[in-house]
Amino acid sequence: MKNKLKYKLLHIRLLGVLLGCAVILASCYYSIASLFGVFNPIMWLSAFLIDSLTGKKGSFPQSIHDYSSWWDRLEFSFPEIMQFFMAGLFLCVIVYATFHATVIIAGYIAELLERNYIKYIFGARFLRLYEKMQKRKGKIIARQNKKTCEKDDLNDATFEHYTKWKTFYKSDLSFDEWKNKVLNINSKS
Repeated sequence: MKNKLKYKLLHIRLLGVLLGCAVILASCYYSIASLFGVFNPIMWLSAFLIDSLTGKKGSFPQSIHDYSSWWDRLEFSFPEIMQFFMAGLFLCVIVYATFHATVIIAGYIAELLERNYIKYIFGARFLRLYEKMQKRKGKIIARQNKKTCEKDDLNDATFEHYTKWKTFYKSDLSFDEWKNKVLNINSKS
């Protein structure tokens, strides 16, 4: 029984890795393809807003081809060159925003596919068990993160007390020596 559970969990883990790689590849492809003319709603909306602000149609490039044609008609004055480079920087920001949005959307789709795959292959009962296991694992990780935060807060407070003690007593003890001598705490623990 335990081996079957391990097999199922391994199967799900491999599915998760495969879907994760597919999400990253699809997001990279769409982000780069949007530079070469594939419809990108983020780029279209930003170009529409900039065109409406400037009052000229086509003042902001929507693809690499528009951007390179802008270079051909550039007059090499300082304001135009700065505008050209700012548009290039803005294109990079749009590509990053597109990548981020597609990763989120494709991640939700991959999660939906994974749940349906688990339900179809292993059954609804195992899906409920798997979700309980994932929820329990999430609680354990959250608890561990909370403990490390508490330890960090305690260490910060201890160090702050050390600095105040050092200035008040004008001591030259290091932090580890102070912990051993004053607080009687072994620094290795």
